[in-house]
Amino acid sequence: KLQYDEVIKDREAIEPAWGEIVRGFAYPFGTFSDDTKHALKTAGIVYARTVNSAINSFALPNDFLEWNPTTHHNESADAIRRFIYNVEKAPWRAGGLLYIWGHSYEFDNANSPVKWEEFEEKLKVLAAHEYDIWFGTNAEVYDYAQAMKAIRVSADGKMFYNPTDTDVWVSNGEENVKIGAMQTVVLE
Repeated sequence: KLQYDEVIKDREAIEPAWGEIVRGFAYPFGTFSDDTKHALKTAGIVYARTVNSAINSFALPNDFLEWNPTTHHNESADAIRRFIYNVEKAPWRAGGLLYIWGHSYEFDNANSPVKWEEFEEKLKVLAAHEYDIWFGTNAEVYDYAQAMKAIRVSADGKMFYNPTDTDVWVSNGEENVKIGAMQTVVLE
């Protein structure tokens, strides 16, 4: 009950100032328990970031209340390189999700191994692929994943219905096909 009360109190303070509904959370020091996840869910939080890097995975989380990012910004160079390889050389993998986390105060720390300028250089590598990569906030990624889960497919696997208000894309062999919000698409 205490964790729930704290989250609701924080939401009540943040939402009017931010002008949006708070749906995400970052675990303080990365610590959480099943009780914490239950309190968050009860308080209307739908995704929460841990500090546990999933270095060898670009997969979406199985549990968005236990969302492990790909890498911390200080260790992001190798993950960015592997992610770009997926985008350029192995498109059938659809790139996946590269989630870099960190805190802005870490860049201003004299002892930090990565400074703002160095991180910007890493991000330029990603920006060079702006037409191949979708850049999204945590909320946008969560909403897209939920929309993908909601897609209804015909028995023959050729007709797709999107009952959500979010456009999604599915692969049709060598091309991606848009299934607009509230639309049905038949693939040949």
